Amino acid sequence: MARNRLVVVAAAIVLLTGIVILVCMAGTLLALRWMPTPTPTNTPRPTWTASLTPSMTHTLTNTPTPTFTPSPTPTFLPTVATPTDTPTPTDTPTATATPTTKPKPRPTATDTPIPAPTKTPKPALAWTGTILSSFANCGVTRVFGFTRGQDDKLIGDVWIHFWGDGENSEISGWSASAYTLVFGNDTKWEGDEGNWEGIIEKRIPREGTWHVCVVPGDKSTTCISNIIDVTTNTNCRHGTQVYWLDFRQN
Repeated sequence: MARNRLVVVAAAIVLLTGIVILVCMAGTLLALRWMPTPTPTNTPRPTWTASLTPSMTHTLTNTPTPTFTPSPTPTFLPTVATPTDTPTPTDTPTATATPTTKPKPRPTATDTPIPAPTKTPKPALAWTGTILSSFANCGVTRVFGFTRGQDDKLIGDVWIHFWGDGENSEISGWSASAYTLVFGNDTKWEGDEGNWEGIIEKRIPREGTWHVCVVPGDKSTTCISNIIDVTTNTNCRHGTQVYWLDFRQN
């Protein structure tokens, strides 16, 4: 009888152990259902030894609960866009309409007026006098020369008036020109020619300033030419007593 009881006790223990194992496995299955699948590990089965001794002792060993190592949750790093240089917007030129050039009208031919020839103003005076040369002479003080036209020919009947001033204001005279040479044509010295002559002093050199011009007629004092001023002195070796003049008609 005692032996049968031991067998029953042992069977009961085995049954309880099986129930515990089933409960643990059920709990594990439920845990595994709601958790990520762990890496499976080999769980050793409990071992028991049946002892036939009267004082049968059975040491229960705690079955280690399988440990679950969670898989690391992958972390997603946000992708950071590399900044790029944004080009500065440029103004798009607005197309402008190109103006069409109208052809210029051809200039009409016009008659260019020919300017009328301008008349050269006449000189204010009818005659112009110049000094041709001067000489020294110990025997006379005088003025002489030519009266010529625009064609360079001698002109007669032209009156020449000469006079002095200051101490010689009382000396005055007139001389009419000839159409031919009055003197000088029979001498060999150049400068003795002339168709008129005015004697200031016949015998000696006379010092003074004298004025000569063309006048309209005998005894007239109205000059119709420029006035020629000449100066004489008493040095008949190196001075001046004679003037050679030329009056030309304008």
